Amino acid sequence: MSQIRSIHSDVLQIIKEHHENVKGHGFPSRLKKESIHPMAKLVAVADEFCDRVVKGPNGPGISPAEAIAQMRTLCADKLDPQFFSALVRTFLPPETSS
Repeated sequence: MSQIRSIHSDVLQIIKEHHENVKGHGFPSRLKKESIHPMAKLVAVADEFCDRVVKGPNGPGISPAEAIAQMRTLCADKLDPQFFSALVRTFLPPETSS
């Protein structure tokens, strides 16, 4: 992607960092939360959610509520809490989002 001159450097950084995690155990650079581009943290949450919800080669696709429940159990501590909370508020009614 870096060979395409029309792609802005922020976009390249987001692409590179969206597999990092807030605990500093991600890929490729093991960056900690403060060092990850904010939009890369957002893309990481969206990517994890879409991997679970969208039917495809990685799985049959599940409901948003099921995906959020799985994410809470399996990876919420690796995702930015602000963006994960926003995802929860978007897809779950207030009485089920806690």
